[in-house]
Amino acid sequence: MRGIEILSDPATIRALQEIGVSEKWRCLETGAGGGSIAEWLCQTVGAAGQVVAADLEVKFLKALDYPNLDVWEFN
Repeated sequence: MRGIEILSDPATIRALQEIGVSEKWRCLETGAGGGSIAEWLCQTVGAAGQVVAADLEVKFLKALDYPNLDVWEFN
């Protein structure tokens, strides 16, 4: 999982920055995987924002400790 994040996160983050993700945004990430983008989103939207990270397997997402993060598991 970490290898995929290392390869794809820089392009994903650039795209999110280009669309203007910033403080107070409310974001949904589907297929959140290891949680690296969810973590970036939590830090970027700040305490006034909200992030929902959804996946079939959420063990990595549950390890993230952000008050503005909700984790949804789909089975």
